Amino acid sequence: MCLGEVLEEQEQKDWKSSFFIPIDYDVTLEEMAIKADCFVETSPDEEFPSSRNGKRGITVELVQFEKWVRTEEAEKLLYTVSLRPCSIEELCAFAKAHPDFQRQFPIIAIGSSILYNYLISSPVLSTCFVGALRKRSLAFLDRKYSWGPTYRFLATPL
Repeated sequence: MCLGEVLEEQEQKDWKSSFFIPIDYDVTLEEMAIKADCFVETSPDEEFPSSRNGKRGITVELVQFEKWVRTEEAEKLLYTVSLRPCSIEELCAFAKAHPDFQRQFPIIAIGSSILYNYLISSPVLSTCFVGALRKRSLAFLDRKYSWGPTYRFLATPL
């Protein structure tokens, strides 16, 4: 089966929806997360310094794969359909604009990652918003693991 057939078959099972969100790059990531009513264990601004400023709006999509996917596979599938993984700034802006989604399912932005503890054997982590009925938090999850169908990937058109 060729890649096109695999993608076409997979797209029929996958779920995605589009949203327009405003992003204010003049606000720190920690402030973005707090404004989105999310718990932040450590300041993301130290790990993700931003050189952007100003305000802009972008269209983002929540993409769900109906199978377990590794980070690299998810990235390839997103790029194949002309989407790029969102950054932490875009994830925080989405959480602020649409706060209830994180209470339904975890949303991951594999476009931003950090090397945890800066050791050679340390994992590379991606950003994710997770939540329950009342509490939501910005988490950092290991990129080497597979993501199940409960995860939604935040992406934006290329």
